[in-house]
Amino acid sequence: MKLFFDRQVDAYYSEAIIFEYEDVLFRPHFKFNAEDIDLVFDTLKEFGIFTEPEISSEEMPDEDDRVFYDAAKTNETYLVTGNKKHYPDESFIVTPAEFLKIFGEDI
Repeated sequence: MKLFFDRQVDAYYSEAIIFEYEDVLFRPHFKFNAEDIDLVFDTLKEFGIFTEPEISSEEMPDEDDRVFYDAAKTNETYLVTGNKKHYPDESFIVTPAEFLKIFGEDI
């Protein structure tokens, strides 16, 4: 997130991605502050890149994750996730640690 907020990397989003994040981040057990979540969404919509990804036919263990996979694949960019097992084995799907290593950032 810091790299995005510092405008060192781009972030792609779609309406489906926003919907999925809203569904997850506002769940009571996470106890995220609503104002912080709104700030992230507002920043993403203002400085992120809106995309309408092509829908893939790739088999997905969790169909809710397809929106992230399709956005990354369509835009030929990284998909950064803490749960690579939810996605096909593709070189553009990386963990946060792998992503930071690619960009030469200290963890």
